[in-house]
Amino acid sequence: MGLEYPMPEEMKSERVTTMMTPSEVNAIDDWSFAQRIRSRGEAIRRLIEMGLETANRKPVKPSVGLTKLGREAVKRQSAN
Repeated sequence: MGLEYPMPEEMKSERVTTMMTPSEVNAIDDWSFAQRIRSRGEAIRRLIEMGLETANRKPVKPSVGLTKLGREAVKRQSAN
């Protein structure tokens, strides 16, 4: 029961501004490059979508930081 990507019937009309550490941005950029995603915004949308789908399947430990998770995701993608 996950989100289907892309959702063409839904326009991107909402802007969300957030602050990130340089290491979080680097982890997103590294993941984006490995996935051949050109836009940082698109990479962030896809990562959020994957996170929401995962959260709906199993509990996520709130003590685990995004930076650590991002680095682990990049390592897993690079290994494949």
